Amino acid sequence: MSGNKWLLLLSQTPSSLSSLRVGVWRRMRAKGAVSLQNGAWALPDSPKNGQFAKDTASFIRSEGGNAFVFIVTSAEDDENRSITDMFRNNIDEEYIELISRCRDLRSELEKETRQKKFTFAELDENEEDLQKLTGWLRKIRSRDFFKGLKADDADKELERCRKDLEAFEQEVYRAEGLDNV
Repeated sequence: MSGNKWLLLLSQTPSSLSSLRVGVWRRMRAKGAVSLQNGAWALPDSPKNGQFAKDTASFIRSEGGNAFVFIVTSAEDDENRSITDMFRNNIDEEYIELISRCRDLRSELEKETRQKKFTFAELDENEEDLQKLTGWLRKIRSRDFFKGLKADDADKELERCRKDLEAFEQEVYRAEGLDNV
């Protein structure tokens, strides 16, 4: 495993610019980077990640900070495993949150079914929730560089949501007298 290449972004922002520090943190987390130390971020080396790191460094400098981008190779297998585990742990936290939200949607569908709330308004609201969850999973996948352990669970839970929503949709059509159309 030694020999993995990592992009390393080292940044330093003036203490008076906490909004810049928070902005960098958000930008890096949204891309899936892991924080190795304060101001030190790692991403797997790739052309896309490289361009992102360069653009982020330019942004930091344009806002009054200092930033450097390096391509580094870990000297030890344990270091590679440790960094890879950081990526997996971060992404699994996101998958776990998505799974929880999927279960919330399924519970809501179950409750609405028990209460026979078969209206187009409820259907629209639930479809919108499913679309948000689907988009969120897409974003998580774009940051999942090392196949998180919860990735398959998230896929399965989202598929359960789709099936539950399809069943709810059929009940709405039936309640509205459109099941034979």
